[in-house]
Amino acid sequence: MNNIDQAIDAYFQNAVEQEITPTLHDFVMNAKDLIMDTEISENLNDFWSIRFLNAAKKAGVLLGKSKKIDWEALLGHDASNSNVSTENKTSKSPTTGTKRTRSATNSKTDSAPLTPSMLTEFKNVYKSLTEEQKWKLPNGKFVEDLMYEYGSNCEYEHAVHSFILDVDDPCLLKPEGTFTHKQMETIRSYGYPGLPYLSDSLKAMFNLCSKTVADAIDKYNERTVAGVESASRTDVAMEEWVLRCLTAKVRECGNFDPYEQCDEEWLQSVLLDFFRMYRWDVLSWVSTVGSEADLVSRVWSRLDECFYSLRMQTRRDHTSTAAAADANRDKTLTGMSPISAQQPSFRPDLVLFKNGIEFGMAECGKDDGSNGVSQKELVETQLHCPKLLKSMLLQVAAKCNNRKSAVRKLKTIGFAQFHLHMNVMIMDSPSGSVCRLSRTPSYRIATAPSLIQSGLLPILKLTLKCKEVVAKTIDVVESTMRADDEEPDVRSVMTKSDTVELPPVARFKEKKSKMSA
Repeated sequence: MNNIDQAIDAYFQNAVEQEITPTLHDFVMNAKDLIMDTEISENLNDFWSIRFLNAAKKAGVLLGKSKKIDWEALLGHDASNSNVSTENKTSKSPTTGTKRTRSATNSKTDSAPLTPSMLTEFKNVYKSLTEEQKWKLPNGKFVEDLMYEYGSNCEYEHAVHSFILDVDDPCLLKPEGTFTHKQMETIRSYGYPGLPYLSDSLKAMFNLCSKTVADAIDKYNERTVAGVESASRTDVAMEEWVLRCLTAKVRECGNFDPYEQCDEEWLQSVLLDFFRMYRWDVLSWVSTVGSEADLVSRVWSRLDECFYSLRMQTRRDHTSTAAAADANRDKTLTGMSPISAQQPSFRPDLVLFKNGIEFGMAECGKDDGSNGVSQKELVETQLHCPKLLKSMLLQVAAKCNNRKSAVRKLKTIGFAQFHLHMNVMIMDSPSGSVCRLSRTPSYRIATAPSLIQSGLLPILKLTLKCKEVVAKTIDVVESTMRADDEEPDVRSVMTKSDTVELPPVARFKEKKSKMSA
């Protein structure tokens, strides 16, 4: 995802709305957080000037004359330690490992502080729900009531403000939260939240890979003990041997019919692709010095091809139409004020798109050296991605005319792909007005072929299972549309007794002086 271009586009939209002439100086003053968070190896003034001018040309925006920017004062540290250029001095590049400090909240890496108006909006949505629209637990409590109780005590935005319940969020559990462990377990297991099973032929291919690795290691150890292989070559030579055995076995699976055995064909192809990357140490260098673009192009985009047989468009770095429609859902002609400007929306790293509908998304990122979950990953996977998945679910539900029998079967899928780790988020609405978010464990692709059972194989299994989830959701939409015999009429007389309309996604706006991407 290109946060810089998003921030510049949002600035241009804000400038049009406020009827001000955009300048580089004004943008920089409003985007200090982004500038300090962006690691670059070139001259600061040159970098941001070029990016700003190119974005203006692309958007057709006329720029005003900019004031001179004091980069030293902006960053608050000595120019000799950063890429700051002044009129009479050129400074050196920053030393390796130098971190820039942040002075304020960045909307991409933090949640928005709640204001009274935001809490009022949350309260109004909650008050509009009747008991018939809520999810009643066996003990008589309503899930929406417990979510509202938690959200009302928050100081910053949380997924519950969009009536999204993350069943794996420990913050929601007592004593700090409002849910008991028993209540959450009831919600977590309601219906069948699990992923579909793989076909026998796919299971056989995965089992073949696991068995081949185990047999290859045993065989290599036997050859080492017998003196056929040198004991000093164990590490590299063993991995080479395992890789040779894996490649041969997967190729022996034969040629699959791409129409009748599309999943088997993809699995064979993607395994051979990864074996090739193992052979030439591609995964090793991507995991250590690769950029986010390297991770996407060489690793994660390989998984996109699994969805080709559904005739889906796997759009990378593309604006979500569901999020854009949701962000501008109240745009109207009032006659009392100018029409509001188009609001910028979330731009995920991947959108699964078919026939005008979005069924899933992915967010990617690289290792930030934090030795754990980065703040960016935390906010995106616990706030931004859940909100986008709900926007997509609302879009899919609307295509089914919000029929309850269809909505309860719908699911949207989200891939969290950070560094070489991946987990999956699944959103559905099994009851009431709640959107339930379930998660899989996180798996890591190992850089050694002898360890594919621990990460690569589970990730490929998850991808195939998610494809089946998307296929079933597509089937629900298409079958509902084919069977829809609703008599068209004006809205005021059309009955909605068998429909369910889920609460909207919260739109908590930051102050206009802050840049939101």
